[in-house]
Amino acid sequence: MSNGTVELPDDVIRVFPRKASWVPDDDMAFVGTPLLFRPDAKEVHVSCVFSWDIPECERLVKDWRLHYRNVKIGGPALETKPGEFVPGMYLKHGYTITSRGCTHKCPFCMVHKREGALQELPIRDGWIVEDSNLLACSRKHQEAVFAMLERQPEKPRFTGGFENRLVTPWLCEQIAKLKTRVLYLAFDRGEKSKPLTKAAAMLLDAGVSRGAIRCYCLVGYGDDTPEKAEARLRWAFEQGVTPFAMFYRPVTDRRWYVPPEPWAGLVKDWTWDKVIFSRMKRHGIETRKGTK
Repeated sequence: MSNGTVELPDDVIRVFPRKASWVPDDDMAFVGTPLLFRPDAKEVHVSCVFSWDIPECERLVKDWRLHYRNVKIGGPALETKPGEFVPGMYLKHGYTITSRGCTHKCPFCMVHKREGALQELPIRDGWIVEDSNLLACSRKHQEAVFAMLERQPEKPRFTGGFENRLVTPWLCEQIAKLKTRVLYLAFDRGEKSKPLTKAAAMLLDAGVSRGAIRCYCLVGYGDDTPEKAEARLRWAFEQGVTPFAMFYRPVTDRRWYVPPEPWAGLVKDWTWDKVIFSRMKRHGIETRKGTK
């Protein structure tokens, strides 16, 4: 069931360690240290998404406590148990989360530890769907999500990642009907290649734009090497998706750093669409429906 929009509390300040595309931009959202002129508030919430931001967020708590009595810190990096999703609270308006948790316990992923088992949430308006495993939700829930997306002012983006084996012809029809701007499949393990091939083929056959189909590709995990990762990324491109290299970092790592060479060069080359298509064209690699 869709509950549409919900109002933000007007007495809670939210603080973020750095500016990002998803950070809210309302009058009660701040980036960094307190300004000279500050609004009245009952609470201040410092939001920490990434483990490498923990030291900065802890510093911000001290700074904001100089001006407000009730300052809290939480977020995914601190494994705070997430509650009901409120649009615009910790993600800018336009983003939405309709489910929490995941049905899997992959060793390289923290979703199952932070959010627990899969849980369907009230559906709030938004066109950027951030669910970790939307396709594991019930068909009724998925239908409600697509019904909500039909009334949004912008074309949908599914940025949480789809589980390849759960992609169905019905889903592909919905994706195509809404003229989806972008969606991400997942390619976390090299041995699980057939589901990606099948999912990409179904999406392309349904009429989904080649440029809209992308894929998160985990690199640098376990005994992975740049050579193995490069081969997987090229293979994924040949299936009709644009791969996006995601370099593995332990959740306990609190450092902000660029991946070491030769990983840094590989990740840079495989996170920019123009570079990816240019390199593949240069090597004579095409997809089953071209590179348009």
